[in-house]
Amino acid sequence: MIMKRRTFIKSGISITGGLFASAALSTFCSAENGSSLSRIVIAEDPMLHGNSLRPDTDRLSTLLDNAIQTWFQTDSPQEGWKSLVHQGQVVGLKVNCLSGYGSTHPELVDAVCERLQAAGIKAGDIIIWDRLNSDLEDGDFRVRYQNSTIRCFGNDAVGFENDFEIYGSAASLVSKTLTQMCDVVINLPVLRDHGIAGITCALKNMFGAIHNPNKYHLDVGDPYI
Repeated sequence: MIMKRRTFIKSGISITGGLFASAALSTFCSAENGSSLSRIVIAEDPMLHGNSLRPDTDRLSTLLDNAIQTWFQTDSPQEGWKSLVHQGQVVGLKVNCLSGYGSTHPELVDAVCERLQAAGIKAGDIIIWDRLNSDLEDGDFRVRYQNSTIRCFGNDAVGFENDFEIYGSAASLVSKTLTQMCDVVINLPVLRDHGIAGITCALKNMFGAIHNPNKYHLDVGDPYI
């Protein structure tokens, strides 16, 4: 099945959680692949939240494992993670904490961190990051700087590069978390509406890596998204 963009967005609105960031997702995984198409895996569980605002961690872990194994087409989810990251790398987890309960769920991030460590990544080589320390705290994350454990901080804690990156008529300073600290970045966005850009998802989540994202929202993010 080839899923058109509009269909994907409409269906994604109902599952944007669990793996894509934070809402109700059947222990079902499907993958569609074509020679010139992106590969997409959708993991769903209608009982992920039950009657709670927070996801069931066991169900969430099952969704994540099924999705990773399906996407990488491996015999186990662990093999999938080991093909994604390697010992000695610093892995950044870019979250989005601007949406209250619609923010990237800490439960998802915890599950990803557990699997990264099982794949050989040291706890101190995992960085959870977003724009500001206060954003992370609003999203129920605890700011941590010690490299003896999983680190968690905003761009305001480490600063931006001194030189501008220029694209068209816009110029931005890029977070040092991205340019100097991370070897691999795993994007853990949310899917929600946006009053100016229209929609927030994976690409727009990376606006959190620059100092002036407001410059890129006009014309529904065109040409920047």
